[in-house]
Amino acid sequence: MGQNVATNLVKEPLAVRARLDRLGLAEATMDDARRAWSAGEASASPFEPPTAPGTKGWFATVGFLRETLSLVGWDAVNVRNCPLIVAPSKQWAICVTSGDRWTGSTRHDVCPSTKNPKGCVIAKAVQTNWEQMGLNFGPRYSPATQLKPRRARSAPLTWLFMIYTTPDDVHAELSLPAASEGGYIVAWHERIVLPALPRQNPPGGIERPEPDLGGGSSEIDVPVLRR
Repeated sequence: MGQNVATNLVKEPLAVRARLDRLGLAEATMDDARRAWSAGEASASPFEPPTAPGTKGWFATVGFLRETLSLVGWDAVNVRNCPLIVAPSKQWAICVTSGDRWTGSTRHDVCPSTKNPKGCVIAKAVQTNWEQMGLNFGPRYSPATQLKPRRARSAPLTWLFMIYTTPDDVHAELSLPAASEGGYIVAWHERIVLPALPRQNPPGGIERPEPDLGGGSSEIDVPVLRR
């Protein structure tokens, strides 16, 4: 399902800035959010678990983005322990996750995805996204906006803010998933690709394997919702 979805690839700097602005996001905020990831990775000690750099990077970006956007009216919401940030309009939400090596690529012949398979939760959520249905956002939202089939359009679209780091650069994109197979994203409705940023916090030779989401990592399955 969905592999033939035509992806809207937004990559030109002016177009990226304009598209982020339409979503109520400043490019500088998104850049600072991924710098937070880089700093979080660099803070890891070689004596900590091998997944510490990726986990600390994720913690840092989630915290920074939710705190920063909450100051301009966004709402920090946890859905099944997944930390989201919901726009003031309630029309879209953002979830932070690590991406694979194609994250931030502007090539048309590749499909970036999350670094690790997300399992049945993300598979069901992306299917729900495709079907314009969703999940319950909790008691802060009225019963009238609980995510049921007949009220599918009241559910926020959920974008993935995916980050992938190398020893030299931090790559990122804000993208709207359309379909998954085996836990991996196989199609996107839209990809907003941010230009690569040079790392300001060298990892100091620390290996940075991604968290194993199936083995008790702090990074968790990401529900992907569609209104």
